[in-house]
Amino acid sequence: MEYISRVDAEIDNQVYFFQMGTSAGEMDPWVDDRHKGASVRLYLKSHEGGLLKEVITRVENFIKNNSKQMEHAEMKPAGGLGGILAAANEVIEKRNDPILLFILAVIFTHCSLTYWSILGGVLFTISLVLANFLAFTYMAFRGIGLNINTFPVVSLGIGMGVDYGLYIVSRIIEVYRVEKDLEKSVRSGITTAGRAVFFTATMMTAGVIFWWFSPLRFQAEMGLLLGILMMVNMVVGILVLPAVINILKPKFVTNPKW
Repeated sequence: MEYISRVDAEIDNQVYFFQMGTSAGEMDPWVDDRHKGASVRLYLKSHEGGLLKEVITRVENFIKNNSKQMEHAEMKPAGGLGGILAAANEVIEKRNDPILLFILAVIFTHCSLTYWSILGGVLFTISLVLANFLAFTYMAFRGIGLNINTFPVVSLGIGMGVDYGLYIVSRIIEVYRVEKDLEKSVRSGITTAGRAVFFTATMMTAGVIFWWFSPLRFQAEMGLLLGILMMVNMVVGILVLPAVINILKPKFVTNPKW
């Protein structure tokens, strides 16, 4: 039966005898020549964001609560896949809101310039916020955190959401030039461009929704999340955005400056 002593002198002797049985350079992955620095490896059952955050928090609390023994200790989770993912998650957690606001600001600016209307930019931005709010709600319900794997999927949903809306609104404006009736134009935009958007979103969703049956957990969840993002953005683009236009009767539709 073997054990690790709690007495410093005995630990020093154990390390000395252990090192005597190794060849030159064999201890380099674990400790340096002067025994001033050491590498501690933790084997994790998964690399989920919650687990990585819990491990880092527990290690930091251990160093803080054992200040005498860990006086010169400093945790640097730089090694292995877990450390890399933990560092990436920390960056995403800090930069997610500023990046999301920047993306929405860019979309607002471009949509406003496209239709020469601030209200147009506001409508497109609000529709994107609504669609992505529903997507984030699903992620919270399923316990899917925003990490290096899910962030690109959410960003893709924002791009597709504004894309669907642009098709339908542009079609409404084209029909209104001829009909001069906003209600007919909205109905025509939904039945023409909206039909194409519906078919496109449905086919793209059908192509990824079967990832849900994948034995890989990440692939299964991302396939379902991507499918939900496509369908939610499609519904908002076909139903919500035209309905708001029919109610507000914005001038960028009835009297476009461009």
